[in-house]
Amino acid sequence: MEVRHGGVGYLRGGLPGGLPESGGPPLDFSVNVSPIGPPPAAVAAVRRRAADGGKYPDPFCREHRDALASCLGLDADRIVCGNGAGDLIYRIVYRKSPRGALVTAPAFSDYEKALREVSCNMVYHEISKNDFLLDEQILSKINRSVQIVFLCNPNNPTGLTIDRNLLELIVRKCNAHGVTLVIDECFNEFLDEAGTHSALPFAYEFQNVIILRAFTKIYAMAGLRLGYCVTGSVKDADAIVETGQAWPVSVIAQSAGIAALQDKDYIKNVRALIGEERTRMKYEFERLGVEVLGGEANFIFFRIGPGSGFDKKTFFDSLLRRNILIRCCGNYRSLDDSYYRSAVLTHDENTLLLQAMSEIRNL
Repeated sequence: MEVRHGGVGYLRGGLPGGLPESGGPPLDFSVNVSPIGPPPAAVAAVRRRAADGGKYPDPFCREHRDALASCLGLDADRIVCGNGAGDLIYRIVYRKSPRGALVTAPAFSDYEKALREVSCNMVYHEISKNDFLLDEQILSKINRSVQIVFLCNPNNPTGLTIDRNLLELIVRKCNAHGVTLVIDECFNEFLDEAGTHSALPFAYEFQNVIILRAFTKIYAMAGLRLGYCVTGSVKDADAIVETGQAWPVSVIAQSAGIAALQDKDYIKNVRALIGEERTRMKYEFERLGVEVLGGEANFIFFRIGPGSGFDKKTFFDSLLRRNILIRCCGNYRSLDDSYYRSAVLTHDENTLLLQAMSEIRNL
């Protein structure tokens, strides 16, 4: 089986050496979820509804959609809930069945995987390695030969956002050519100015826009599997609902999502922690000699370059032997194994990573 993502579950048997022999799971910097865990109200909801696991869930997630609509200030009939954002990527692609698609590189690999499964012809726009920022050259590739465009904002693995003016140009050009634009905002809520970077306002104006979000990252609910998309049209929302299984979101996940939305201080607290620790980690990474390339959300994108004091061939395994798991980005399109991504966790956990990196430098 191909190892495509981070996480301890992918490490076991999937990478050289498997899990370390130190006993207990490694400290995991390879996945980017809230380091403080799910909101207490969501955990309580899971416990409270566990006994209802024998009941079928509402297939339309009506109560959950109403809660989301209230928080986002939009109509519930343009919200579709799914088994994580990944589920919705595949459902959108299956429903649209595009003949041609435009994806950026590097970016989340499941866009490509879903598109390959419908035999879609893909056009790639490689982001410049000078600054890893999306530029206006992408506009020339949006034409009637593509029916769908995938963007990730902030991008995974770079953690960088798209310039607001450029994003609007992309939205308008896709609209003019009848192209569906899917914008993945799963890391948006970690940003210092999340609302400034969100494309939600475009979904009010343009029917071709679909925005992906998830409880996976910001609410640390990766194991519960809960995501949603906001569509520019009710027609698209209805079509996506009709694609895939009838009960995509469990009773427990729906209840946890509703409870999480009621905790008004949770996201504010996560942002405060991430903002402070992200600044510290970037400074310390640079002090240790690595090239920090990006990171506006809850992870940092960096490169082990020549003269850094680290050996890119042994960097991953050296940290793993110290019971620390980090994400090598060598399997992202257009990147190699000198590029890495690290989550921003709690102060003490981040300190352990920094100490381990200091130990392996110049080994």
